[in-house]
Amino acid sequence: MTAEAFLIFLAEVVSTFSSRHPDYSILAGRIYACYHHKRVAKRFSTWVLSFENAPDPVFSGALVSVVHQHADVLDAAIIHNRDFDFTYRALQTFERSYLMKDGPKLAERLQFLFMRVAIGIHGHCLDDVLETYELLSMRKLSFASPTLWNGGLAKRHFASCYVYEPFAFDADAASPSFPALSALWAADGGIGLSVADVPATNMRRLEEDGMWSLFDPRRAPALSDLFGSSFDTTYEEYERRAVTSTSIRARALWEIIADAIRETGSPFLMYSDNVNGKNNQMNLGLIKSSNLCTEIVQYSSLVETAVCTLASVCLPRFLHSDGTFDHPELHRVTKLLVRSLDRIIDLADYPTADAAVSAFRSRSMGIGVQGLADVFGFSEIPFASPEARALNRQIFETIYHASLESSSEIADRLGPYDAWVGSPAEQGVLQVDMWDATTSDRYDFDALRLQINRTGLRNSMLTAQMPTASTAQLFGNSEGIDPYLSNVIQYRLLSGNFNEISRPLVNALERRGLWTDTVRDHILAAHGSVQSLHDVPDNVKTVFKTAFELDPVELVNLAADRGPFIDQSQSLTMFISSPTPQILMDVQLHAWRSGLKTGCYYVRSLPAANPQPFGVGRLAGKGGPTASVQLDPLEVQ
Repeated sequence: MTAEAFLIFLAEVVSTFSSRHPDYSILAGRIYACYHHKRVAKRFSTWVLSFENAPDPVFSGALVSVVHQHADVLDAAIIHNRDFDFTYRALQTFERSYLMKDGPKLAERLQFLFMRVAIGIHGHCLDDVLETYELLSMRKLSFASPTLWNGGLAKRHFASCYVYEPFAFDADAASPSFPALSALWAADGGIGLSVADVPATNMRRLEEDGMWSLFDPRRAPALSDLFGSSFDTTYEEYERRAVTSTSIRARALWEIIADAIRETGSPFLMYSDNVNGKNNQMNLGLIKSSNLCTEIVQYSSLVETAVCTLASVCLPRFLHSDGTFDHPELHRVTKLLVRSLDRIIDLADYPTADAAVSAFRSRSMGIGVQGLADVFGFSEIPFASPEARALNRQIFETIYHASLESSSEIADRLGPYDAWVGSPAEQGVLQVDMWDATTSDRYDFDALRLQINRTGLRNSMLTAQMPTASTAQLFGNSEGIDPYLSNVIQYRLLSGNFNEISRPLVNALERRGLWTDTVRDHILAAHGSVQSLHDVPDNVKTVFKTAFELDPVELVNLAADRGPFIDQSQSLTMFISSPTPQILMDVQLHAWRSGLKTGCYYVRSLPAANPQPFGVGRLAGKGGPTASVQLDPLEVQ
């Protein structure tokens, strides 16, 4: 057995002990990082320049130029020991999907990926290159997968999302859309199509148990370009003129939707009036669709394909050991993200001319978070408590203020985005105003408004809350804004499925001297729930409620609290053990009344039977059924 093969084998064996303590996952990661280091040369500049004679360009010309000019500085900045802070699962995922390969062989170190992305974004702006590398390497931020895949490479596909309006909905008339969709599909981003709306009229009639009229869009063409009271008036006029194709009780239609949700977790629901009534791009036109994950809502048309580039901040890295949250550092990092994403908009290659039009006319971006549940867990704050709601609001207010401030500063140097004139912000109306919400006195929003009035904004959209399903796994955080699906994560290796118990929970139990083999086995047997454990105090049980042990209304309330600080929308997953039509209706009516743009992304429900957790057969069946879910961390958005 070679040394490299032995390291792979040893890492695999050590990782199987992760259910005993999450530190084993770090230890396995350190062993696997040694394997990575044996595979690839240590000096970044040597590595980059070794590709210069490749038949096809590997890196962008700008990156190669920067390396030639600043090789010593770049080599000195890289800290390879930081690879040892990543879990085994994270390194395997990086290797499988993100790190460069030479055929089947690993050809890139993790720190090289971070540096090439930083150079790919900032080029010869060396200070920003080094700061971006440092924040990536320290796991304080993450760009979306397309940027991690392609940053610094000859292929410059960085956008995460495209929102496309097809020419028509029948096969013959829609055929001109096919080449554009094919080009978008090949550009590494997800595609959203405009095919339907859920206006407020529908929700009111659902609430009142009224009738809902269904129209052929060819006989009622005006509806798709209206919202709010204009939609209501035109809709009722079409009803009076008997343009209706058919009518159905709104609740009967809802039951059909609810049946689909129970069986598949979808369709995703968004509220057209809430989207368009709180639209930063109101001067461009009506928003008719979102992206795949329901957090991107931008104007698109037959000649303009909406584009968005994403990044997220890793919230647990801003939490101090004493439990305080570092808002000034979050503010600083967010401002760098705005500068970075604005650079990416200029650098990217766009797959169609219509996508380029949108990218440069509105310069939209989406900055969100990952690891919110981790912050609450490490701080021992119950997910739906007043303390959690306050911190949740503060975090998103910080990101919002920093984003606006940074975009204004860039606009002062480079000018506002092309469609600035006539926008709500140009008229003094920000997203927070559209919610009729007030800001705290933590930041001087009055001074910022005066600054924006003077400079304009460089970007029409700044914040959005994405799922972060892929990148959260890479950086070791919980997904986006979601609560823990379970306190036990199951992951798949070649040798089988293994479990890892949530580090915040283990830390809380260790602080109280309660982390024992018996407690561990009971947590595994209960599929990650601690609610039935007699040795665990009630305050710990409250903190570590899993997603299905929380009231979905509480998740809506948290979303509504941060909503005023999110320019676009939120990938809001609902967790409902048994989603009956009545429960789904109650939750969605609450989401709609709360002003949310996205009513729900996926609706997750519990399986009929619990799978037996690995390694605890003697206890199987003794756990409570409320958290009988095992998370597959390989799921990607």
